[in-house]
Order: sequence, then structure tokens, then C-alpha cells
Amino acid sequence: MTFKQNQLTVTNSNDTIPGRIPHVYYEYRKNYLIWVEKQNDYLRMNEPAWFMFEHYNMGKSEDEIISLFIKHYPNYKIKSASDIKNFFRTLHEIEKKENCENQHINQVELSIDTKYFIRRIYRIGKKQVMFAYQDDMVEEIIHPLFRSHEMHYDGIYKHSVTVGFTNNHYFIRYSGKDYEIYGKDETHQLKGKLFMFMANFTHNKKEHDWMMTCHAAAVTKNNKTLLIPAGSGSGKTTLAALLQSQGYSVISDDFVPICFDGMAHYFPAALSVKSGAVNVLKSYYPDLITTPYLYLSTEKLVKYIERGSMSDEDLVPRQVHKVLFINYDPKVPCKFQKLSRFDGIFEILEHSYIVPNARNPLAFFQWSTKIQYYALTYSDPEKMIEKINSLMEDDK
Repeated sequence: MTFKQNQLTVTNSNDTIPGRIPHVYYEYRKNYLIWVEKQNDYLRMNEPAWFMFEHYNMGKSEDEIISLFIKHYPNYKIKSASDIKNFFRTLHEIEKKENCENQHINQVELSIDTKYFIRRIYRIGKKQVMFAYQDDMVEEIIHPLFRSHEMHYDGIYKHSVTVGFTNNHYFIRYSGKDYEIYGKDETHQLKGKLFMFMANFTHNKKEHDWMMTCHAAAVTKNNKTLLIPAGSGSGKTTLAALLQSQGYSVISDDFVPICFDGMAHYFPAALSVKSGAVNVLKSYYPDLITTPYLYLSTEKLVKYIERGSMSDEDLVPRQVHKVLFINYDPKVPCKFQKLSRFDGIFEILEHSYIVPNARNPLAFFQWSTKIQYYALTYSDPEKMIEKINSLMEDDK
């Protein structure tokens, strides 16, 4: 169905709408974005589906909803009875589904001797933080990313982080507080938590001060900022490094914290260059040729482009103007397209962590419907850079 444009509509409160499926929603041109509180998940619906969802949430039976639907949409033709059954089945599953997200908080004090842990001091801006790593293997998860910020200082530290591995679990402890526990296969979650700590430490914030974090690169030039969300191995770092060589400033190549006003904030980690990208970047960064590889796993070799000391200019938050999704394809020199806002919003959700409370999804809905979204598939770096330069110069 085609609907005429209408004004934006949002829920009037930061509280979740109660019912069978507690939620927060955002309407844009008769399409609905819905955050389901219980599962911390997101749904997308058009107006007819929203009508049924709304009445289902109020507790009406399927027969009542269908009867109301026919009265409200007398000219709407339902494709088949099975479509309606499948829709209600989906709602039943959502209603019954429990949130499987493990918060990883263990209130039990662990008895761990940290006397022989490896200690590293990082200076971020004008502050220092001490990281204590249990051994070389644990250290290699984080230390190479912040090596350029390392300093030697024997004073007392206000902030400290202890990271180790015991009983098939990783653990983190912040400045003597309770331990957080992660499974041996959860290094990604472990790094995410430590990255959040470093973002908070760098910008004097707490987790609830952020709207979201995005698995993305972000670059800025001439007061315009481009967010580049993508999965691992998609070329985020390669693209960020290439753009940096062309005069762009890199906010981050992998982890971008964003506040409620849509501002992206600098993240001080080094750029992680995978082995397949070294040949592309070595002419721009000759030191990569002699920089040794680090073995993150048997399948993953990485070299790092260090970023040096952080400046006051780096700490300036940057308003995200456009979002670009990238994909490397050796068969495609350069293919560029503009995406619909709703397609872009659901694509960015795939690469983001939004703090699960009613305030944050609502803020995300409001911000994300004002952004322009694009997709770029490429294999030719020069054509890719040319297209991005053109995109950043276009004010439309």
C-alpha cells in the first residue's frame, strides 16, 4: 500500500507502553519502528500490521482483532489466511520469548592473586589508567590497541582495570569493584565492555550517557562526519586508513560511541589492519611493511597503525551527517546507491548496541530518521575515495 506523508509521531514518554508486549514505538510516514522491551529487540511494521499489533498488545483476541481490522480497512485485501496466522504466531512467540542476554555480572568475590599480573599505564588526554593483564595472551587482546598511549609512572592511580582468565572464563574488575565474567568464547563481548570503559574514561562519561555504540568506522573532514558501519572483515579499517591519507581525521576505525544528540566521539585505539589489506595500504603507510604481525588467532593476523597522542581537537564531538554501508567485492569496481531511511535504520541496527531502556531506543528513532543512508560496493580504492569525496561535498 502507498500512504501519503504525515507528521512524525513518537510515544509521549520515556516510559514503555505496557501490555502483552511492552514496547516503545516511533512512527514515520505510516511506518512503525518498535522496540520490544522484554527482548531488547526491534520490529518494523507498516500501518495495517501496526493496527493488529496495537490491539493484540491491549489483550484482544485474534477474532476480535480481525473483525476490527475488516471494519477499519474495508478495502484492504489480505493475501491469505495463513499470513494472518503467521503474524499472530510471531506475536505469540515475541510475547513468550525471554531475554537471553546475559549481563555477565558476578557478585561473588573471586580469590585471584594479581601480584604477578602485567601492568600497563595509559595516558589518555591528561588522565592515567592502569591495566593489569594476567599474562601475555590476555594482554594481546587489548594492549596493542592502546600501546601508543603507554607511559611509565609509579604514582597512585584513580582508575584501574584488571583483566584475566580463570576456570574457562575471562574476568574484568574496575577499580576494586565486583568482577564481570565472560565465557572463553566471548572475547568480542569482553573487548566491547573494555572499549566502553575506555570511551567513558576518555570523555568523562558513564554508560547511561551514551545513546549507542556502533561497530563502525567514522571519519570527519570540513566539519562533516561520515559513519561507516560494517561487520568484521568488511574493510572499515582499510577505508578509514585510506581516507586518513587523503586528509580526513579518523574518529575511530571500529568502535564509535554516540551521544543522545547524535554526536560521534573520538575513540583512542590504534587502527587494526588485517593481513589482506597490507598490500593496499603499504604505499600510503610504508612502516606497515616492517611492522610485525600479531597473531590474534590462527586465522587472524593484524598489524596496527598507531595514532599517537590525543589532541584537544580530537575530543570535539562530531555530528554524524551521513551513514555509508560498505562491502568489498573483487568483481565490482565501484557501485553506489542511496538507501531509504527505513532500510538504512534497520541496517545500522545490525551493527549497533543501544542501551536497553525506553529512553535510548526512542532517542535512536528520532536521530536515525534524520540521517541519510548510502551503500557502496567496491574493489577499486581510488574510485571508492572519489565517490566518498563527492558524497561528503554534497550538501543535499
